[in-house]
Formats: sequence, structure tokens, C-alpha cells
Amino acid sequence: PAFRVLRLMFFSKTFKHLLLFTASSITSVLNLLLFIVVVIVVFASFGVLLLGNTRTELSAFKDVYHACVTMFQVMTGDDWSLVLYSTMEVLQRQHGAAGLIVGSAFITIFYVFATFVVNNLFIAVILESFDLQATQRDANRPSTWLRFTRRWVRKTY
Repeated sequence: PAFRVLRLMFFSKTFKHLLLFTASSITSVLNLLLFIVVVIVVFASFGVLLLGNTRTELSAFKDVYHACVTMFQVMTGDDWSLVLYSTMEVLQRQHGAAGLIVGSAFITIFYVFATFVVNNLFIAVILESFDLQATQRDANRPSTWLRFTRRWVRKTY
């Protein structure tokens, strides 16, 4: 039953093009995933430096692993405001109003960067792959201008 979908590829031209597109864009997507991992590790390391030595209930930044999981949680938007408020609370207790500003800036900058920049990069990679696929497919066909001129010549004479 699982191979029925693969058999469908040989009968459906559109599905075949989609599968070929997916296979051709895998390197770009892997490069983007590597970029995302680097960004998460950098922000997680900064979070450990900023919040790792706290003796509070905020154990999300006690080491790099937990900080990476927390940054992934913030990146996906899964209850990111809870992480924001707990970070602000811990830093406010330690450093006052400056800690409140630093904690909110740290999580907010990462959230905005992750949602806008990384999501738009992902969409750009997908659209670029679609465009490249369409350009390669159209390169094998006669150009639209040539078809237009041939039809024009036929109809005018």
C-alpha cells in the first residue's frame, strides 16, 4: 500500500514534477536548516551566558542543550511568551529594570528574527527552487516570442 503513491508518480505528470522539484531543492533546504541550527546555538549560548548562573526555577538555560530546546520552542511560537516572562522575571530580580529590558530584548529579538527572517528565507528557498524548475522546463520549449512570431506571420500572409 505504501508504494501506491510512488506508482502514482509514473501516471501523473504534475506529481512527477513535484517530486522532482522536492528532490532538487533538498540541498538548499539542508543549507537553510544548517543556518537555523547555527542561529539557535548562538542564541542559546548567549542565553546560557546571560541566564545560566541563576539559582531560580528557570532551568531552561542551565546548559546549551536545554537552551537550544528552549530557543526552538520560542522559534516555533510554542508558548514563547511564558519563556519571555520568566526570563524577564529572573533578570529583573537579579539586575532590576535593566535586567527586565535585557531579558525582554533577548527573547523578542530572537522571536522576531526567527519568525520573520528564517520563515521568509525558507519561503525564498522554496520559491527559488520552483522558479529554477520552471526555467529549466521552459528552456526545452520554443520561446513564446518565436511561437508568437510564427503565428503572426502565418495569419498576416
